[in-house]
Amino acid sequence: MILSVLIALLLWIYMVGVEQPEKEETISGIKVSLKGEEQLFEDRRLVVTTENIPTISLLVRGNMMDLSKLNSKKNEIVVTADLSVITSAGPYSLAYDIETLPVDTVSIIERSPYYINLQVDKVETDIIEVVVQNKGSIAEGFMADAPVVEPEFLRVSGPEEKIKSIEYAKVVWTRENQERTLTDNCEYVFINSAGEEVDKEGITVDLETVTVTFPVKKIKEVNLLVDIIDGGGAKEENIEYSISPETITVAGSTTTLDGINNITVGRIELSKIISPGEIHFKIKLPNDVESISGETECTVSINRIVGVETREFICEDITVINLPEGLYAEIITNQIPVRVRGRAEILDLIYSYNLRAVADLAEASLSSNGRYSVITDLFLDGYSDAGVVGEYRIVIEVSSEED
Repeated sequence: MILSVLIALLLWIYMVGVEQPEKEETISGIKVSLKGEEQLFEDRRLVVTTENIPTISLLVRGNMMDLSKLNSKKNEIVVTADLSVITSAGPYSLAYDIETLPVDTVSIIERSPYYINLQVDKVETDIIEVVVQNKGSIAEGFMADAPVVEPEFLRVSGPEEKIKSIEYAKVVWTRENQERTLTDNCEYVFINSAGEEVDKEGITVDLETVTVTFPVKKIKEVNLLVDIIDGGGAKEENIEYSISPETITVAGSTTTLDGINNITVGRIELSKIISPGEIHFKIKLPNDVESISGETECTVSINRIVGVETREFICEDITVINLPEGLYAEIITNQIPVRVRGRAEILDLIYSYNLRAVADLAEASLSSNGRYSVITDLFLDGYSDAGVVGEYRIVIEVSSEED
């Protein structure tokens, strides 16, 4: 039995190695490469839309060793189909060429199929809007603005039917508990009118990603304040006032808002406040801060003036200073009724001769002749606990010195 096995083995080695009998074998699943796809797209605006390029099978003949080599080098078999014959959209049956067979001692007996079937479509180009969908979350005490995407639109090219089905490009933002503005490069998907994703196969886009900036601002409630400037015999403790609204809600960067607890809307000079009333102010916010509660103005109500009273005196000491060179001024106003405010015991000590009016003409707009009403400053000499209230004017007649 052992001798029989040895003889059979020797005969097999002889037949395979020396006689080398030939046989036929089918090699399947050979890929076909398409030549000229770029030229087809660039020159004729056409594209192959067949999802899976057909493979072919070859019936070959050779000895056992050569066939074994060919099978091991199957991926080195080069089969190409030339697309240069295609001139318009439609279905095509193309012949193919076997350019490389890695074992030249093997012959091809038959190929299957003889032609490959392809679908060619016209290339469509369109401009598609990029939409950001927020699936993340914002931390408590913060708010988000609308995301900014760059670019806002994408230029896409591809098979006409597929391009026409695209409604927009969708970016999904997924950051959780966001507390600051973030910028990131994001991938996108194409969405059709049914809300379904469109396969990107065969679609050419100018950018693979888009830049998304998701602005987040801190929210804070701040107080509104007003500066009270003492004057006219009154101090801040002499007035009862209120601000409406007292607070507003603002949004801005964390860095900015951490340094803001109050917003001063303006100043009130008590020397100009004669009686209770209302004063309106625009609310001016720092750069990059916005009011999300909506207020743009506030009202300061002077409700009462307490602890002081007002009396009227006559001022006859009236002078002008800084008259422009070459001009002469005659004071037409002889007396000015002046309101003085202060505590009653202080007002009892004041007389008209304690008052003087000085009109500074340095910035007055005067010509060589005519009468003018000019602002006049009133001074109360000797009594710091009382003061003049209101604004005053005098009338002067201006002429040249020559006249």
